[in-house]
Amino acid sequence: MSNIKLGTEQFKFEALEKKYRDFIAPAFKIQVDGLDLGREGMAITDISVETTTSDKSDVVQFTINNAYDLVKRDFEWINKNVKLGSTLEIQLGYTDQLTPVFFGYITAINVKFPREGTPQLQITGMDLSFKMMRGRGVRNYVEMKISDIVKQVGKEYGAVSFVVDETKVKYPSFHKRPDNDYQFLQELARMLGYDFFIVGKTLYFREKNKNKTPLMTLSWGKTLISFNVEMNLSEQVSQVNVRSWDAKTGEVNTAKSGTISKLGSNTITGPDVLSTMGSTFEENLYVNAVDKQDAQIKADAAMTERAMKLVTGDGECIGLPEIRAGRYISLDGLGSRLNQPYYIVSATHTINEDGFITQFQVEGNAV
Repeated sequence: MSNIKLGTEQFKFEALEKKYRDFIAPAFKIQVDGLDLGREGMAITDISVETTTSDKSDVVQFTINNAYDLVKRDFEWINKNVKLGSTLEIQLGYTDQLTPVFFGYITAINVKFPREGTPQLQITGMDLSFKMMRGRGVRNYVEMKISDIVKQVGKEYGAVSFVVDETKVKYPSFHKRPDNDYQFLQELARMLGYDFFIVGKTLYFREKNKNKTPLMTLSWGKTLISFNVEMNLSEQVSQVNVRSWDAKTGEVNTAKSGTISKLGSNTITGPDVLSTMGSTFEENLYVNAVDKQDAQIKADAAMTERAMKLVTGDGECIGLPEIRAGRYISLDGLGSRLNQPYYIVSATHTINEDGFITQFQVEGNAV
């Protein structure tokens, strides 16, 4: 399996330019069940790889243009070299310098018979979380911390390594509703203010905004082709209040969200802006919490999720495989207020007849 990782390294654009030989010749390698499709003679075009921390899988798509034998009037590779359920590995880069970016499974084969030209195969793959999305069921966990529940679920679906921040509260009984296990882990992450996503065969379940070191800096007009940003109050609240019944003490546990951990050097958060508008914009949540500490965790988690919707943006640069969801990126040349680090929530790498382009979506919580 390709050594796919989120990584903690920092890169300089000039070093990547040297590594990838001035970005002259975009290249990729696609392996299905360990077989190199290029070496098998497949003419592959229009490849895209999307990584994300949102509530969906990482996805890859590519097109095989010479899959149809015009003499035999049949597809040569369906259910032979390209099969549903096969493992799929993708590397992207330039010339002979390739970086692993995806591991998953072929989940769809789309057969196209156009009006003009030869038939094509469009292949879609999804990462390990695809397995977690199958089936629904109820389950009960006894005397376990959520971080231990997450590891147990991940192992059941083939995750071999974990980056999981340990949670503090041990639940006497934790009930899983009849949804699929991917939705279950997403809900656990949302409840705690954590990120949950898969990279290769590594499961990440970690506190938001913990390690804010940007992977690189891109400068508009030089290394950043375009960037659009929006500052929006519509999803902001001034405070989150949590109320929960404590079965042990027979009392109501209450908690108020604390201070937002700001991303970057800007100092004004959503609650700061709302405080100048002369009204109260509080959100009240009624949840299950085992004690006051658990109630506080859930209040802070809800506020953290809201706060990161204050600033959203999307950018584009030359194809850089190192950019992926789950890391931070610093942008420059945009003015003092916008020259900030941002959290990458998704990144899409595309190689086609126009070259190799990387597009990414970001979030921030201060203006």
